[in-house]
Amino acid sequence: MAEKKKYLRIVVAAVVLLFVATAATIVCAETYNMTGTISAIDLPYQTVVIKCPLASKQIFTVGGPLAENAKLIIKNKKASLNDFKVGDRVAVRWHGVPQGHMIDRLVLQ
Repeated sequence: MAEKKKYLRIVVAAVVLLFVATAATIVCAETYNMTGTISAIDLPYQTVVIKCPLASKQIFTVGGPLAENAKLIIKNKKASLNDFKVGDRVAVRWHGVPQGHMIDRLVLQ
């Protein structure tokens, strides 16, 4: 019986730690600002892929859906994803999510 209680305490502690770590990740999600070129747009799914060159001459690909409250801007005016096209140079703000990237802001350069 004492072994079961000890095991149960360990399991409960692990679950609590996992919950706290997950909550901290969600609350403290970092955002990133990059500049790149749109390589793909999927209008029905409201997703976009941006190829961003890095200082090391490598390419970082940011791709994912638009956040529910994403800001899309062209010439200092509110825009929609329909207004962007493949090949456009953009500034993108994004944050990581368990599924990949979430686009928070897209501004035509």
